[in-house]
Amino acid sequence: TGDNRIIKLTIGDRNLTVNNEVTEMDTAAQIVNNRTYIPVRFVAEALGYEVNYSATVTGWTINANGEYVLFTEQGTYDEIKDKH
Repeated sequence: TGDNRIIKLTIGDRNLTVNNEVTEMDTAAQIVNNRTYIPVRFVAEALGYEVNYSATVTGWTINANGEYVLFTEQGTYDEIKDKH
């Protein structure tokens, strides 16, 4: 929840519900090795954040009202983990 929005995801379902309005995502939330993975872009945009991809820095940024919130590197979990 945030900013008077309630977001609902169901494991294995490609529907994202925001305040009872349903949007179909291109992927579903899932559990892998006892960890829950969610489509961050859809959730961030549902909360009103701006999400951008940059090929020059190979990653994603999420901005809230023009302020930097999160940067993630592109790649699989194992690829990113092995770099750090």
